[in-house]
Amino acid sequence: MSDHDRRLRRLEFRPVKYDVGELVDLLEYAQCNMIVMSATIGTGHALFPSEIMPHHPEMDPEYVPRLIEACHERDIAVTSWAVFNIQDVRDPADYAPAQRWPEYQMRFLPAFDGTLHPGTVGMCLLGSPYWQILAEFQREVLQLGVDGLWFDGFSLRGMPGEFRPGCICDYCREAFGEATGLDLPEREDWEDERFLEWLEWRADRLVANLERIVAHVREFRPDVPITVNPANHPWDGPAWKQEWEWGAPLRQFPGVYASHHSGTYDFNGPNLLTVNAKLAKAHSGGRADVWTPLWTGRELRFGEPRERMVSYHGLGAITEGVWPWWGMAHGSDLSLAEEHERYRWRPLKQANEKLKLRERYFGGDELRFAGVVVSEHTRDFYDRKRDGSRDYNCYAASLFGTHSMLAERQILHRILYEDHVEEGALDELQAVILPNVGHLSDAACERLRQFVDEGGLLVGSFESTLFKPHGERRDDFALSDVFGVSWRGSVGKNSGDPRRGLLMADTTLTAGISNISIGAAHCIIEAQEGAEVLAVSAGYGGHAADVPAVVLNRFGEGEAVYFAEDVGTAYWNRPYLWTRDLFTGLVLRRTPPIELEAPSVLYVNAFAAGDHLRVHLLNMPFATNRMMNRNAMPTIEDTLPLFGVEITVHLKGYRYGRTVVGGRDLEVSPEKDGGLKLTVPRVDDHEIVIIS
Repeated sequence: MSDHDRRLRRLEFRPVKYDVGELVDLLEYAQCNMIVMSATIGTGHALFPSEIMPHHPEMDPEYVPRLIEACHERDIAVTSWAVFNIQDVRDPADYAPAQRWPEYQMRFLPAFDGTLHPGTVGMCLLGSPYWQILAEFQREVLQLGVDGLWFDGFSLRGMPGEFRPGCICDYCREAFGEATGLDLPEREDWEDERFLEWLEWRADRLVANLERIVAHVREFRPDVPITVNPANHPWDGPAWKQEWEWGAPLRQFPGVYASHHSGTYDFNGPNLLTVNAKLAKAHSGGRADVWTPLWTGRELRFGEPRERMVSYHGLGAITEGVWPWWGMAHGSDLSLAEEHERYRWRPLKQANEKLKLRERYFGGDELRFAGVVVSEHTRDFYDRKRDGSRDYNCYAASLFGTHSMLAERQILHRILYEDHVEEGALDELQAVILPNVGHLSDAACERLRQFVDEGGLLVGSFESTLFKPHGERRDDFALSDVFGVSWRGSVGKNSGDPRRGLLMADTTLTAGISNISIGAAHCIIEAQEGAEVLAVSAGYGGHAADVPAVVLNRFGEGEAVYFAEDVGTAYWNRPYLWTRDLFTGLVLRRTPPIELEAPSVLYVNAFAAGDHLRVHLLNMPFATNRMMNRNAMPTIEDTLPLFGVEITVHLKGYRYGRTVVGGRDLEVSPEKDGGLKLTVPRVDDHEIVIIS
């Protein structure tokens, strides 16, 4: 079906087999217009008479073809879930591809101490020819008539048990040697040149083989939508760290859509959704989806989901301009589909009714203002010890805190990966933010220097650009001249309480408070000639007085703000409002396309579509829309309406405003800059304002 991008009411339902008539009736009842089903299963078995993959022992050869036909008869699109490497495997002996092609199995890198995990299995997608088998199998799936492909398990870790990374098989040994002239590393060792080169080669090779698979599949059907789930979102806990061990790089994936979990189970899914959707969009040029299960906590696994949580997943997704989908049943587990009174389908129906009202106004060209840089090298190398250990939050917390501050002040922002910056994808951005991006390439730094020189605003914090991509510390920040500061040392890394007091030279940025505290590690810096010092150390807590802490520097036609503190982590750990106000006030030295006067619980995003703007207002009913500790188990229960939300549009040519959900024409008043101001009388859970 050619309208893949317009179908928002998506459900994952992929048991081995099911009553087709009943399932399609349920899909229609819940107003779904796409199903993500399986022509395969997590163990790699085919659920149809494949000539390539082994068949599942419970396979009904007619189930998949009949389901596709029945869905199409009722205008329900069908996407086939597929295993890229490995997924949902509980016993290595159950993984069909490894049993059929043992020569193409991954071999896993030993840990620093030499520990091996012989019970772990996965398929080599780097050096071996297995990628060709996978591509041929997907062409076989397409012959069944499915409308799209969705790859899960896009990683280089094996299952089950300890997820050691790969691959160091003989095929990889040959390919790595040809590419680098080096032997494969013998273990994880962050001081071994071979290990560091292997990490780079591994990421490059994975993306290259993904492109080969996509190209091979599209030789058969050129326009087929293909989605990849890299699942490399930075969970705020080491047990879920999706970083170098996972293997999915933080970079653009040419020619495919991207997918992420929204944040699920017993932690803050709706709020994690916003940053995870941005990470997925950065992979795929904006076209992405987010997934959540149809239960909101483990205590509800066998009960009715809360409609409000189900709906907020959909409303949050369309606010970010991505497709929402929900998970129901996997493999042989039908427990989540047992619904004698449709108790598990009814909340989905209610959520889809809300989406259906809004889907006409989905998408558009996202308005550009600020870009937040997320660096693959910082994720992998920052503060890493030789054995691989480090404080995990040094990467995740800075991003989460930065996103939270921007979101709470309704500042439009997107995520940029390192290759975006290197390739100059900064057009139309007014500001670029480096949230302790310690490791950044020379090419990316030079492009940022050019961005500021041509008039842009750069906001950097703590050790941003202090290190080369693979970890070697530079003598000074690579952007020292742009920041207007010189590095003299770092204080408080991996420390329990590195707070120091700051004295503000201009208290308008901190609501009149002159002496503030920011709870984070910080750099000792020296301000360069001509730079303006906005704050200095107050001289208590064991810290020297009058050391510059926040510096504004004019560079070429633009300017840079440098925070000596790791301000993102500071706000994540201790959300002082003066931290947020100081940071966002300096970001707003540039004028965004739209500004809001609204409570911090209101999350905003905006798109241009033809002759109008689509401004999405999402009421996130927590104390703020800050993401929370996963152990807090927040569940949305009550939503209090917001009244009198003011929107100022700093773009010329717009004259009218109306609300989609409220169905009201809005009073507008012109602004001196040629824009206009309008007031939205009420926002309940979600509103779309059309400005034309």
